[in-house]
Amino acid sequence: MSSPPPKLRRRQRSKSRLPWGWLIALLALGLAVAGGYLWLAPSPIRSLAWNPPPRPANVGPLAQNGRLMGADLIGNFPAPAALAVDAQGQLYSGTADGQIYRIVVEANDHKRIEPFARTGGQPLGLAFDRQGRLIVADARRGLLAIDPSSNVQILTDRAGNRSLNRVSSLAIARDGRIYFCEQSDHPPSFDPYLELLEARPSGRLLVYDPRTNTVRVLLEHLAFPAGTVLSLDERAVLISEATHYQIIRYWLAGPKAGTSDAFIQNLPGFPAGLSRDRTGYWLAISEPRNANIDNLAPQPALKNLLAKLPASWVRGNEKGYGLVLRLDAQGQIRESLQDPTGRLNHLSTVLPAPPFLYLGTTAENGIARVRLSSHSGT
Repeated sequence: MSSPPPKLRRRQRSKSRLPWGWLIALLALGLAVAGGYLWLAPSPIRSLAWNPPPRPANVGPLAQNGRLMGADLIGNFPAPAALAVDAQGQLYSGTADGQIYRIVVEANDHKRIEPFARTGGQPLGLAFDRQGRLIVADARRGLLAIDPSSNVQILTDRAGNRSLNRVSSLAIARDGRIYFCEQSDHPPSFDPYLELLEARPSGRLLVYDPRTNTVRVLLEHLAFPAGTVLSLDERAVLISEATHYQIIRYWLAGPKAGTSDAFIQNLPGFPAGLSRDRTGYWLAISEPRNANIDNLAPQPALKNLLAKLPASWVRGNEKGYGLVLRLDAQGQIRESLQDPTGRLNHLSTVLPAPPFLYLGTTAENGIARVRLSSHSGT
């Protein structure tokens, strides 16, 4: 069989190469369009620059351990982020679907779980007042009160001429005043990861006085406050600032009243829920520090650009990690409870109720329970 003439062979080779040329051109066009979008499209965040200190070493009380690895899981709730215990020792949990459950521990450690109330929002903080009402910090509905008959009342959903937004945590003083925080000025549906990347302090500390039914703003420009607790003497409020890895103290009484200072800085992760016992404080860490976020912290323009990409591209593939810290009255870390396997992760709340420590989470289904050791200060 004779081969085709040279001119025909050249035409055949040209035709076979033509699709590759078109593919390259289309790829270049696609990259140009994507690059143009990435550059011109508005960013979902307005980030600020800040310089995080180097992450503390895993030594001393932060040395790795597995003290959370044996935790029991109670129930099967969607993201039980908020926890409280009533005067009878019954446990309550607020979940991502707006439901509040009551967990009664009976003989032989049998647990009876029953619906208690529904907020219609997203409960992120729970505490009982002296009248036996369950006070709720609800991200979508504001500050709520639920009586023993499960009736839900809105205490307040405004502060001045502004609607409350993303209410996240609360603490009730002996005089009945309720101190609570708004996490940010973003809506509750806003991606928490973008909040961490943005690091723009827009949270607030507020106080609700039930005697006058009034709300007052005490402190503004908080860096994503996720936990609120009164100091042991109730002369101050402690607030965890997730995006700045610290707990600040707002003074309620004494010569520093009306001012704030640092209680503890340079924490090993994003601090979340705070609680107290007779000797100090417990702190849940939602996630360990993220090297990508730390490296990007001083570069707001780059953060604004990267916020347009899928979060996983920037966040990386770090696995979950369970971490709880016990602090003394002066803010020093005394011990840590850890789960390096990540079975427990994204912890949001830590609640001491001897002989147990209860843990809430924004990611898993079920409440974790771990037995306290004799040296854990409760």
